[in-house]
Amino acid sequence: MSSPRSWHIYYVQRARLRLVDLESEGEIDHNAAVTNLKRYKSLLPEYPMIFAVENAKQSATLTLQLAIAGGAKLTYDETNTYRDDRTTLNPPEAFWQKVKMDDLTSVHFKQKTEEGVLSEVNSGYVDFKAITQRLKTGNYEGELLLENAPTTHSLKDAINSRKYLLTC
Repeated sequence: MSSPRSWHIYYVQRARLRLVDLESEGEIDHNAAVTNLKRYKSLLPEYPMIFAVENAKQSATLTLQLAIAGGAKLTYDETNTYRDDRTTLNPPEAFWQKVKMDDLTSVHFKQKTEEGVLSEVNSGYVDFKAITQRLKTGNYEGELLLENAPTTHSLKDAINSRKYLLTC
């Protein structure tokens, strides 16, 4: 068993700066975005910086481009690519053709339909079998995050989602 000090050091070394954009819409000033990412990175240079865009209004290929230019790793959630009517901001294939697995720090798994994000990962817009195949063939070694909409049975929903993902 490790001492509390070594436990603390482990978690300090694993600390990350995660930037989340909830507001921006429309045209993005690429230079300003990259400058801001680099500035944030300079505030804590010893920690890896992660760029996450929750409920994205921009395409995944754009956020990937900005993350790379700003020296950040990207947290990817393919669900954000889909609008409620199943149309996409850009086809997921466009993202997967451009991304290198080393550019990713985390891949989120959640499912969406016309009703919104589901409480369990199963059938819907996102093709989890295709994503897991891409991650396997690309030798992805980053984190996987299972994310479900909350319910009164969230733990049971998470277990069911995990079981489904294991079949993928």
